[in-house]
Amino acid sequence: LEVMRWDGVEKGNGATNLCWVHVGDDLANDVGASAACGAQAVWLDPDEDEDDSTPFWSTATNEEIERRKRMNDLARDSVSAKISTLLELPDAIRQILDTDLEK
Repeated sequence: LEVMRWDGVEKGNGATNLCWVHVGDDLANDVGASAACGAQAVWLDPDEDEDDSTPFWSTATNEEIERRKRMNDLARDSVSAKISTLLELPDAIRQILDTDLEK
């Protein structure tokens, strides 16, 4: 696994087989947004929370809650890998790279 600093990419180091991997814990704002920008998105879900329930302390309106659920549903399709701990990240990245090489 070769890691390249972003500033090297910006300077045009000649690499042609780059893969941008973004790791985030917010399904809509991290996973969905980064995938929409071209990244391979890894969803860090420590609670493996499939439940979209709203916390009791939330001040969000019903409209905001429904909008968030729709955003999460759309983002689920963009998950390249799902992990529950950072210890799983190297394997997830290898899986993404292997899948990317097969294309």
